[in-house]
Amino acid sequence: MTPKRILHCLRAPVGGLFRHVCDLAIEQARRGHLVGVLCDETARDTLTNNRLESLSQHLELGLHQSKHPAKTAGQSACQFHGSNASS
Repeated sequence: MTPKRILHCLRAPVGGLFRHVCDLAIEQARRGHLVGVLCDETARDTLTNNRLESLSQHLELGLHQSKHPAKTAGQSACQFHGSNASS
């Protein structure tokens, strides 16, 4: 199997959606894919920072934060998660 380059994009790295993306990204990395996450940079509490740090250990393509993740990545570049994620 040829490894895929996978970039997950989501607004806020909190809640159930974030948990789903974490589980998915970790499993994809375990299967040999190159995985990255692009998310909003506004969530800065200790719990979120700890979760992001833990997740980043599995991300060959890295963890990137932006004020506008959907505009940063472009719609054709990645899989967006969440309602109205492409706006």
